[in-house]
Amino acid sequence: MPSLTDPSIGLKSFQSELAWGRIKIDRCRWQKELFMHLDFPTGDKGDPRYTYVSLDEKKSVKAMVIMAVAEPLHGRPCFGIGYAVPEKYRGNGYAKDAVAAALREFRSGMKNARVSNFYVEAIVGKDNAPSNAVALATIAKDRTEVTDSLSKTPCYRYELASSDIP
Repeated sequence: MPSLTDPSIGLKSFQSELAWGRIKIDRCRWQKELFMHLDFPTGDKGDPRYTYVSLDEKKSVKAMVIMAVAEPLHGRPCFGIGYAVPEKYRGNGYAKDAVAAALREFRSGMKNARVSNFYVEAIVGKDNAPSNAVALATIAKDRTEVTDSLSKTPCYRYELASSDIP
């Protein structure tokens, strides 16, 4: 069942924790313009969550992309993707750039871990034009209409096979 989340809430929390030095980020291995934070939100034995960020010169987040384990799709592992940009940086292409770079970094990391066949899925509210534009530009040209299982909000689902990540 599709589930809609609001990554902007996580963005505010992430920025706060980063500013206080309570989380550690590392420069990405392949996409050097990004930094990554790996955590296990449901405990040490839970599923990993990968948070990628681009930073400004003051070490503030310009764009954030989150990849988390989702239900398998078409018989393959699937990772849900969410992204957010602070208000002062919106409209500059930072989300599109960060999503594209995060997808490349994630694919390279999964390939390095010998996971080569997976899907990435984005669930975006129909009324969120900027996020839909980012998804159309970076994840999939086709989308499916779905309804969020909890809020009953009309959404679009975008699917990207790992083999199609540029």
